[in-house]
Amino acid sequence: MATIITVHGTFAKPTEANADGGPPADLQWWEAQSAFETDLHQLVEGRDGKLTVTPFVWSGDNSEVERREAGAKLASLMRELETRSEPYCVIGHSHGGSVVSSALLECASRKKALPNLKRWITVGTPFVSLKREHFLFARLDLIRKVAFVASFALAGCWLPERATAPRPRRASMAAGDRPTPVTSGGSLPGSPQSRR
Repeated sequence: MATIITVHGTFAKPTEANADGGPPADLQWWEAQSAFETDLHQLVEGRDGKLTVTPFVWSGDNSEVERREAGAKLASLMRELETRSEPYCVIGHSHGGSVVSSALLECASRKKALPNLKRWITVGTPFVSLKREHFLFARLDLIRKVAFVASFALAGCWLPERATAPRPRRASMAAGDRPTPVTSGGSLPGSPQSRR
């Protein structure tokens, strides 16, 4: 027995059944009973002759977070096949290949060996290199950089005005304190001026 896992790319959604009960629309390559699956059954054999094609369905949203979450779920499916000692292959198209890559990285980071993974294939996958920038400004695109600089320019115009404006003085007293009386000369009792 062998399994082939198909992983669709971004924006792919399962084909909906025909509402009028007519023949279903053409299935996408990764779906069960598609022309791709039929061809696989005709051309590929499992160790004991039985071949299973398992579509891996994820949200398909164009988001690195979604692809990584899908990668974690795919890694779980792959570990399940490993526990059964079943040989398998994973095929990913477009960002489905990114999901496959994420699953492989997930297994590698957890030191989970995949001895039954015979092949992983990606078709038209945009492998994106992500690196952490330590400075916020380096992470921004052009529009956000302009907005960032403009906000500091506006703050720079506003802050000097605030810094030179007179501030009203507030007297603060703790609970139970009494105000200190001012003598007729305008000095406080005990101050150097009141000792003259």
